[in-house]
Amino acid sequence: YILPTAAGGGFALLLVVMLLTSLNYNVSLGFLLTFVLAGVAASAMWQTHRNLVDLEVRGAAGEAVFAGHALNVGVALANVTPWARVGVDVSAAQAAAVETSLDAQDAIVAALSFADQPRGWFKLPRLTVSTRFP
Repeated sequence: YILPTAAGGGFALLLVVMLLTSLNYNVSLGFLLTFVLAGVAASAMWQTHRNLVDLEVRGAAGEAVFAGHALNVGVALANVTPWARVGVDVSAAQAAAVETSLDAQDAIVAALSFADQPRGWFKLPRLTVSTRFP
């Protein structure tokens, strides 16, 4: 699913205001511009969905570390489609997001770094795979 950003919400509000203004003042070019921009927005949403659909996220792996040291966890991403994936972000709570791109039929390992871990087992927080492309 796609969640709008603040810029996307502002753009949707702008489209509503343009539509209401065009309706109120009966401006044909306003209608044209509003619907062309709405079509561009719909195309961008489709491209965003296409950038993440069928992207395989495989098991995370990490090595043992001493208490107080950073833990690196690798998350495998596999692109099984014939088109490239651009601007894919992998993130988790307490870790910086890793931005990567995948070519067609490509697989990579994104390394998430969790700083200063205490003793004991590490419970991996929920991973988020997102994109802001296009």
